[in-house]
Amino acid sequence: SGGKGTISIDMKKLADYEKTIDDFTRRAATGGTVVVPPAKTPAILTHELAHCFQGTQQASWFMEGMATWCAGDGHFIYYFRYEKQKVLDVESPIEHKFVYGRGWSFFEYLDAKHGRAKVKEFIALSVNGKSEVSAAAARATGKDWAALKSEEREWSVRWISTFNAK
Repeated sequence: SGGKGTISIDMKKLADYEKTIDDFTRRAATGGTVVVPPAKTPAILTHELAHCFQGTQQASWFMEGMATWCAGDGHFIYYFRYEKQKVLDVESPIEHKFVYGRGWSFFEYLDAKHGRAKVKEFIALSVNGKSEVSAAAARATGKDWAALKSEEREWSVRWISTFNAK
């Protein structure tokens, strides 16, 4: 907060997790079926560092969606799809474990339909509680919040169903 703070990383936990990723890689290389790949360590670090930038005053779909979008790890979209989650309005309550993928799709929509500069503007207006997400999104895109959410939901239904990690 205010440019000051401490970040602690549990390196043992990350090292143990790397073993899971190595197991997945071996299984996939030998023809094994893996529906939901594990998150990658660099993505985990990027995700958690994004939270340091955000502050804490926004909805969880925004907080986790932005951090997941920054990390770009397909794990959360594969999991959302594997669990056959319906793509509801981004503000609709869902189990926390699905907020990551649902929130990420909102940021992907903004990037695809309005451009990276508008995503950055939206983030800058929203982080640290500077502005409500609805007002920040409307200002960045020039669209009414209700219309934007409706368009985003339709786009996200398609994107999530066809997502394929690069």
